[in-house]
Amino acid sequence: MGPISTYMDEHTAVIPDFVANCGMARVFGYLMKHGAEVNDLAILKDVSTIIKQAMMRIHQFNPKHTGLSAKGLELSLTDLVNTAAVSM
Repeated sequence: MGPISTYMDEHTAVIPDFVANCGMARVFGYLMKHGAEVNDLAILKDVSTIIKQAMMRIHQFNPKHTGLSAKGLELSLTDLVNTAAVSM
């Protein structure tokens, strides 16, 4: 996070970009599921559910309206390190 994103995260509610931008990756993941229903409503519902779960997790650890990007990044990095440690 650079100085502008840090400033904005400290002063406004900012949805972390990696959460907001996960939509297309999730679409591909959803479409690769066996038996996935291929229509716009089913895909949008799946993507919305994933984004909602991510934001609820961030809010669980940071109930404030600011600092969402910083906490989301922290949680993501922690998950990444824990996943790497388990796979070793």
